Amino acid sequence: MSLLDSANKSGGSMRPFLLLVDDDEDQLELFKMMFQQKNFDVVTSNSADEAEEILKQIHIDAVICDVNMPQVDGKTLIARLRRARGLNKMRIFSFTADDHHDPEELLACGADEHYTKTQVRTLLRDLDKLVVEKDKTVSLLEQVQERFS
Repeated sequence: MSLLDSANKSGGSMRPFLLLVDDDEDQLELFKMMFQQKNFDVVTSNSADEAEEILKQIHIDAVICDVNMPQVDGKTLIARLRRARGLNKMRIFSFTADDHHDPEELLACGADEHYTKTQVRTLLRDLDKLVVEKDKTVSLLEQVQERFS
């Protein structure tokens, strides 16, 4: 089963669904495991083009995007996603191994927040808000279903 097939099957999950975008396969696997341990569904992509294709096929609650990638960098991807999807409820976080990037510039491209990879614990705390938001939505949906069943 491909990663995308797996993601589509879990699309009905009530856990927040993250898309991690990074050209470094080792980093992708490390962060994927960390986010899964925190109860997130995760799909990964090692390029901007692949990430855009994934977003056309499945619902994603948040994108965590490396800034330093070959061909299409994270800044360009973030700007493309904001133009293509509008400023909707999907959260986009820029993520980089170094602190040589101007956070204000990344926010201007459309990132909701910028983190260095050493700030992963802070990012996880901030992502916990997605869990709370999704839990509230699920609770409301369950109440509506019970009422009209």
